[in-house]
Amino acid sequence: PAKGAAAASSASAAKAPAPRAAPGPAAAAPQKGRSSKGVASPPARTSSTRASRPAADTPPDVNPERIIGSRFRNRTTAAKQDMKDMAQIEEAQVGIRSKKLQELRERFAGVVQEQEQGPAGPKALVEYKAYASPAHLPAVEPRPNRLHMDSSADALLVPMHGALVPFHVSTIKNMARSTLDNFQLLRVNFFTPGQGKSADDFPEPTPARVYVKEFTFRSEHRDNLDAVMRGFKDSQKRLKMQEQEVQKAAPGARSRQPVPIVPLQTSRSAVVLRDVNVRPTIGAGSRRTVGSLEAHVNGFRFSIRGGSEKVDVLYAQIKHAIFQPCERGSLIVLVHFHLWDPMTVGKKTTQDLQFFSECGSLTEDLTQKRASSAYDPDEILEEQNERQLIEARNKMYLEFCKQVKGLASCPLDFDMAKIDAGFTGVPARSQVDLTFSTKCLVALQEWPPICVDMSEVDVVVFERAILTLREFDMVLVHKNYQELPLRITTIPKKFFDGIKRWLGKAEMPWYSCAMSMQWPMVMKERQPTRCVSSPLSRSSR
Repeated sequence: PAKGAAAASSASAAKAPAPRAAPGPAAAAPQKGRSSKGVASPPARTSSTRASRPAADTPPDVNPERIIGSRFRNRTTAAKQDMKDMAQIEEAQVGIRSKKLQELRERFAGVVQEQEQGPAGPKALVEYKAYASPAHLPAVEPRPNRLHMDSSADALLVPMHGALVPFHVSTIKNMARSTLDNFQLLRVNFFTPGQGKSADDFPEPTPARVYVKEFTFRSEHRDNLDAVMRGFKDSQKRLKMQEQEVQKAAPGARSRQPVPIVPLQTSRSAVVLRDVNVRPTIGAGSRRTVGSLEAHVNGFRFSIRGGSEKVDVLYAQIKHAIFQPCERGSLIVLVHFHLWDPMTVGKKTTQDLQFFSECGSLTEDLTQKRASSAYDPDEILEEQNERQLIEARNKMYLEFCKQVKGLASCPLDFDMAKIDAGFTGVPARSQVDLTFSTKCLVALQEWPPICVDMSEVDVVVFERAILTLREFDMVLVHKNYQELPLRITTIPKKFFDGIKRWLGKAEMPWYSCAMSMQWPMVMKERQPTRCVSSPLSRSSR
């Protein structure tokens, strides 16, 4: 029995796990009163036991440093090449700017003497004179306290202390008619310094000279007051048209004879593009105008479906013909005509005509939207049909442009504008996709469109072009300095180098500045003689 008990105790001791020993030398000493004989200690876990296990299939030797190094090396090489290209573009700009300065000298060579004799452009108010002397006053009927409007001299004759005092129409800001009780009122508002005109437009102030801000005339009858107001509006409109003609004849403006309007010569074998929309719309109050576009002997004709209205555009009236396919981010394919002179379409005057077709739904009804899935067969079929429709419409418009270009009597050459090669910006109120074609900078997806002939642009200025900003502005200065420059704002910085490359290929000079400029004041102060005599300084580049 004693032997059996001893054997059982030893077996239980062998099965029981050994207590975890505390670190230190005391853990290695055996306990007093108990023999360590017969007690099995667990084997120590060493690296040899782990290594003795069968190893799994290991992948081939891969050096991560080699992959990361090659990736960084490719990026560095591309960055160096971009820096080298931009340095070459900057060097080429020196010669382009010198060439532009020489062109300005030649263009305004005969303008210096003309500007010394008299400034071109709108005259100041002090230069307007209704009559050269009192002897030139018209002989009006001697009725006291009565207003007169002399249309031949563009003057308003006001009775004051028994005499008629003339005021030129250009000094009058506006007129207003009203009724008070049984009397008719006519209020005449004049231009004053700070109210639409600067102090340079007026004579020098003296103690005996005062500014008249407004007159108010009262009468029991309205016939004469209405006649004076009608005469004032007619004279004001005539003077404005004369100023526009002077601006068109100014140096830098395009001198070109207007296109003679001749009847359209129709042909039975005309090239037809069916089921197209036109912008601007022709019908009054209609949101969409659908019809057919036909190319005849000397022009196009658009006929409304189910109507008798037609729009004829001669080939000689078209300045630029642009084809834009349906690409990324767009849902329409279009043909755009930019005209030499504005024309009347319906009741609107426009210089752009656009014919387009929709390749998808421009609006989406959110109330009928269902949960979408990438594996939904209906959605997959719908996307395939949309892609096929886009390809068919692009091919149809492209074939129409090729057939029109192949006509013997058609001198047009269709330009193509691709959205993929463009950039985004805000030229007016909303953000649009702009792109460079062969000759123009266009934004045709939204209405009203933008079509700028780059041959009529003198200089391009980049504003807010600093490293700390993620956006910049671009200003196009026209060769006709009477026109305000076109400013395109909020252009992402990632398009900066691409725009520079395109301008470099087009040999267009550009300058950069860190701030935005007040272009109405700049164009008013900058005269051609100052441009030629003193070139732009290095600080303004």
